[in-house]
Amino acid sequence: MQAEKEDEILRRALREGRLTPGEAERLRIEAGAFRRLVERLGPSVTLLLVARRLDPQTVLPYLDDPEAVALVRRLQDSALLETDAGPPSSPTRTLGEAESSEAPPVGPGVSQITLPGLDRYVILQKLAQGGTATVFKALDPRLNRPVALKVLWGDTGGQVRRILREAQAQAKVEHENVCRVYEVGEAGGLHYIAMQYIEGFTLDQVQKQLTLEQKVRLVKRVAEALHAAHRQGLIHRDIKPSNIMVELTEDGDWHPYVLDFGLAREIHPSEATLTHVIVGTPQYMAPEQARGEVERLDRRTDVYSLGATLYELLVGRPPFEGSTPVEVLMRVLSEEPTPPRKLDPSIPVDLETIVLKCLEKDPQRRYESARALADDLGRYLDGEPILARPAGWTYRLWKRARKHKALLTAVGAVLFVVTVLLALNVRTQLRARRQAALAQRLGQTVQAIEGLMQMAFLLPPHDIRREKALVMERIREIEGYLRDRDPIFRGPAAYALGRAYLALQDYDRARTLLQTAWDAEYREPAVAYALGLTLSHLYRRELEALDRIGDPDLREARRRELAERYRTPILQFLRQGRSVELAGPAYVEALVAFYERRYDEALTRVRAAAAQNPWPYEERLLEAEVLRDRGVEAAERGRYDEAQDLFRRAESVYRGVLEIARSFPSAHGALCRLAVHRLDLAVRAGQDPEPPWEAGRTLCQRALQVDPEDAYTYARLAELHWRWALYEYQHGQDPSATLEAARRAAETVIRLRPDQAIGYEVLGDVYEIQGSYMMAWGMDAGPAFEKALENYQKALQISPDAAHYNMVGLMYGNLLQYELERGRAPADRLRRAAEAFQMALRLNPSLYNAYSNLGRAYRFWGESELRRGRDPTTSLAQALDAYRRSLQINPNHIVAYFGLGKTHQLVAEYRMATCASPEEALQASVEAFREALRRDARYIFALYELGQTFGLQARHQMTRGQDPWPTARQALEFLDRAVEVNPREASAYAVRSRVYQTLALDALRRGEDPAEFLNRAVADGQAARQANPNLADAVLALAEAWLSRAAWDLHRGRPPMAALAEARAVLQAGLGRHAHDFRLHRALGQAALLEGRWHARTGRAPDAAWDEALRHLRDALERNPNDAETHRFMAETYRRIAEYRTAHGQDSTEARRQAAAAVEKVQTLCPDPSGALSRPWTMDHRP
Repeated sequence: MQAEKEDEILRRALREGRLTPGEAERLRIEAGAFRRLVERLGPSVTLLLVARRLDPQTVLPYLDDPEAVALVRRLQDSALLETDAGPPSSPTRTLGEAESSEAPPVGPGVSQITLPGLDRYVILQKLAQGGTATVFKALDPRLNRPVALKVLWGDTGGQVRRILREAQAQAKVEHENVCRVYEVGEAGGLHYIAMQYIEGFTLDQVQKQLTLEQKVRLVKRVAEALHAAHRQGLIHRDIKPSNIMVELTEDGDWHPYVLDFGLAREIHPSEATLTHVIVGTPQYMAPEQARGEVERLDRRTDVYSLGATLYELLVGRPPFEGSTPVEVLMRVLSEEPTPPRKLDPSIPVDLETIVLKCLEKDPQRRYESARALADDLGRYLDGEPILARPAGWTYRLWKRARKHKALLTAVGAVLFVVTVLLALNVRTQLRARRQAALAQRLGQTVQAIEGLMQMAFLLPPHDIRREKALVMERIREIEGYLRDRDPIFRGPAAYALGRAYLALQDYDRARTLLQTAWDAEYREPAVAYALGLTLSHLYRRELEALDRIGDPDLREARRRELAERYRTPILQFLRQGRSVELAGPAYVEALVAFYERRYDEALTRVRAAAAQNPWPYEERLLEAEVLRDRGVEAAERGRYDEAQDLFRRAESVYRGVLEIARSFPSAHGALCRLAVHRLDLAVRAGQDPEPPWEAGRTLCQRALQVDPEDAYTYARLAELHWRWALYEYQHGQDPSATLEAARRAAETVIRLRPDQAIGYEVLGDVYEIQGSYMMAWGMDAGPAFEKALENYQKALQISPDAAHYNMVGLMYGNLLQYELERGRAPADRLRRAAEAFQMALRLNPSLYNAYSNLGRAYRFWGESELRRGRDPTTSLAQALDAYRRSLQINPNHIVAYFGLGKTHQLVAEYRMATCASPEEALQASVEAFREALRRDARYIFALYELGQTFGLQARHQMTRGQDPWPTARQALEFLDRAVEVNPREASAYAVRSRVYQTLALDALRRGEDPAEFLNRAVADGQAARQANPNLADAVLALAEAWLSRAAWDLHRGRPPMAALAEARAVLQAGLGRHAHDFRLHRALGQAALLEGRWHARTGRAPDAAWDEALRHLRDALERNPNDAETHRFMAETYRRIAEYRTAHGQDSTEARRQAAAAVEKVQTLCPDPSGALSRPWTMDHRP
């Protein structure tokens, strides 16, 4: 439509009374804004924005035109977006209107604009809706006047109380330029505020239409209004253009109204100050307000904000800008505003002088009151000389010197030398004064840093790295003092840096610097308190690391060790700093109670501390951690329902923390950590662990979105993954992809914090689990174990404590086992493992699992000696001694009971091999495994090893002519349970196959058909080999099952060749990995012996087969020269050769001599007066 037609229609509406002059002016301004939006964004996007179908934040990333960006940002406050506000005649903004673009759930009856219980007011239309309130234009029939009626919905985070307090504060001020509050009340369950209805705009919406004189006059009137508020004891604390409305009067003048006293603070001696809490809008915030020094805020704080508002009216932007609120605040604190005339030379000198006086960093140099500012603005408007004067050259020089502190220090040093020459006493006083001045100056900077980080935490979820980078810039400035030659600077500078790193939650650097300050004799109470608080955070982090220790008893021992290291210094420092109000005494007492595990007291005290703080996110975080730790203890004691409830309560409190401080990394990280506990609890309780696993990944990633460089969250993410990988492995699933994700997370920890042990420790955990599952599944675990050892050694170099020595020893033990299984006997691995465990025990004599791990290493070595035909008695005795020492310290150590049972089992096996009585060792093995299973009925290793012990006992009973069935049934019971726990546990199938072979032999001995047992033996052997084709015991179990089938066929006169072919195929495949294992060669000899016998029986030449048997048996004896069973098969082979040769008229003398020599060797190794045990037990021969 052409402009003249538009003007004609508007004039007609004015004549007909459909528009007021103010409304017509509003439409003109908004139409201009709409046209500019269409030009820059296009009509479609603009219509979507105006219709609230598109979030303005969605558009901003696509704009590179600064003016378009500014327009879209102003849309968030603009009436153009209030599509529910009725016709264009009502685009108003009133007291406290929420600026959120997110519409809340609509309250009762809003869509019909009827409010039950508020019959006193006639609702005319809805003006605006925000996060907690809806503003209506209403009529008060009793007084026949329009009102702005704000109706409050809900009370999220106490906002209703805040808004009511705002209204009550504003109602105290009677001034024509303050929006009046008529009534505050409650009706029908709804809180409401009736206010003056203003038809107008916010100041930032009309500033481009104002003349210079209009701008100055408006600010003068606002200053007068603020003076009236100050006289009532109120400080506004959030003066800015969007909190000032202007209404066009009938005579064409603009009338201002001050809005939003929501941050107003009553000045009262009894008021509890909120130290270091930043509230307000950064661009208009005074330096003392930016530092969070609430107790220093007074009328001059509002003078600064009003000066910043005038600055923006003059030059079009605030004095300080930045991409984040924290960046703006840092500039407010450290930079001087650009003089307005440098940006616009047409600005009068007097106005520049007034503005810069308002913006002085030092409140003492600002106008004494808002009245004084209004008076000077009045002088300017009247053409009279103003009282403010530009800063002189000496003051400007002083400010430059403060900015360039190094220069100031150098000048001070020269003056100091001169002074020393005059008087030593003066020198001492000056040094003390300089140190005090530096401490004060640095203290102000540190308070600003703490306040700024707190603001970063309070902002919506965002990446806080930019704020941290800004803080690091200030830290680098302070570091210059630490390098200064004058030692008086060292203490205050180190303290200031320590406090700064404490604000950044970098507790390691904070501790180092605060200790430096303390060692430099700078021992103020504040230093003591900061040291105590830093140590408490480090203590909490160390306690968190206990989560990765699976054994509850070992975890408790480590907890005691940490308490001895941290608790006393923490309490000493906190007591020395008790006079410093960095935190309330209730919070300190709650910390102490928490560390002493007095959980109920800790909860009581921390809740009391939270009640004293309107932003209690630190206190609420501690409350959640108390609940979480109680949940962990309940889970360890098997009280799973109680643990679930405590974890739910902890999560609720953590989420409450994030309602206050939405970008608080500690709370996000704590939720990630809680997910690890919930995953562990689900596994313990036999519940579905997938929900906490999936939730945990989401929570950990959310924490990393807030702080992508938080090494400890990456450590939690790595732990979450390796715990899930462990679950996958133990339940027959492939964990390789999960372990790879864990590895990446752990390597990120090392990249971020290479100076900390945690990254290497977690990466070592990942590789240890990878090696364990690879070994269990028959893959090459050596490289994984080597990497685990390498990382544990790096952790040990950083933190040479007992726990890390134990980890290193454990890895040497794993590598010992790995190499022994490959036929190598690395005595160096055993020595290094023993040295590491002994060092761990030297540092912590109560570290019982170091004893059990030492026993494990000796047990591996003893088993190796047994397989190589050496006497393992000494090694196994050392293993038993180590396990017993472990149980003396901790009688409930399940791993020690398992090791004790396995070692006794090996002793029994050795005694059986030497024809000594194994009964005592077998009984001791059974008792030890049963003790382990009393502590965990699903402990799979104890289940199948107890089955193995019973299997050995049944075999021994059968060879002695006793009934093996009762014992074999017990073996099968435990082996069945093991397979139920883990259907992919190859060892359980292998042991069960051997038990069925024993029962097959016994059935044959009793004249019964052994076919069923033989079939089961073969099936279990196949299951074992399928689960782990590279496990030597699986290979042997299946091969021996086929050999038993072949011998049974031979016994029945049937061809054994098919079964022999199966056995040979399995054994030949196994030799590729286990050529060192004499048992495979012995089994191949047995197969060839059976083949030769079949050939001899069927008239074919057996010589080649028997030569093959002798060759394989000699290979077995090269690897184990003292195996009686191999010598039995050697004797049996020569006996068969001698019999065959005699029957065919050939010389059998040598064969008989070799057979006799073999029998004699058997008798030497396994003395048996009856001679019954000089021949092997097979399905075709029973001694």
